[in-house]
Amino acid sequence: MILLWVWLAPARAREGLVGTGVWGERPGRTTLAALGIKVEEATLQTLATLGDPEVLEEAALSGGVDVRDRDGRIVSKKTDVGAALREGTSFVLRLEEMESSRLRPVLAAAEALGAAAAAAFLAPTTVHAYVTGKGGQALETHTDPHDVVALQIGGSKLWELCEVSTSTNETSIAMRAEIAEVELGSGGCTSRDTLRAKGLVGCEKTQLVPPEVFYVPKGVPHSAVSREFSLHVTVGIGRITWVEVFEALANNWRADDDSFRRALSTLADAPTRDIALWRAAFPTRHLTFVEESIVVSRDIDAIFADYCERLFWKAAVSTPEGAVSVS
Repeated sequence: MILLWVWLAPARAREGLVGTGVWGERPGRTTLAALGIKVEEATLQTLATLGDPEVLEEAALSGGVDVRDRDGRIVSKKTDVGAALREGTSFVLRLEEMESSRLRPVLAAAEALGAAAAAAFLAPTTVHAYVTGKGGQALETHTDPHDVVALQIGGSKLWELCEVSTSTNETSIAMRAEIAEVELGSGGCTSRDTLRAKGLVGCEKTQLVPPEVFYVPKGVPHSAVSREFSLHVTVGIGRITWVEVFEALANNWRADDDSFRRALSTLADAPTRDIALWRAAFPTRHLTFVEESIVVSRDIDAIFADYCERLFWKAAVSTPEGAVSVS
């Protein structure tokens, strides 16, 4: 049995939890249940209190807050929350960074939501809240370095999702987004200007209302505008990628195998679309936890063999067996 010492935070899963694979999926409406995120309705109701001016005012005075005008520019903190919202101001609350005894119920609810998502995906999570006045747009079109699950809790928001022009024939929107990031040399958080220079195509708009949930894969350009008051919460879901798992193998299993290390280096530096596969999410359903360490399940041999064959041979790296086998 091989232990992969990969850091996973903030939540630690119990042995036997099954991860939900979302890599390769299209952006679109979904439900928390469909994603395997188990959270009480009371948790979401507590998060909805962020739409209360008094609660929001307390949050606005805490750490972990960005205040942005209706066009997304960061401005000084506002003490008159009601007036700010009437001007289209957005309050972006990074809930995992906030500390306030008066906000303890809200922060506990955010922690519970993040932990539920971490348990479902076996991945690190963050939880942010966006409280926006009519006509406001907290962020210009951008990409994120992680998958996003957005929960519309109050009001409504008009989302626009686009694709970046690429030469690939991949049919998966998520994979095309990953390839575009490789071509841009971007690891996520790509700016609007960079995206427009590359070329945005196929933009589509969709409006979210409570209690709708929307999934945006890593690297897919998106923006959201409030046509009225809006409160939505985003769960950022990090990824354990193939390169991280293979690096763990190199460090803990085949550290003395030069050909294995050369293969890793070749793949990591390859200026081709193969790097997109290399950066794809590892199928977390094949991972369990024992004493905070990740353990690969017994049926992983075939998965490693298949990926190694595709990746190693395309990178012009050969091994005696044509693929690495894990036992």
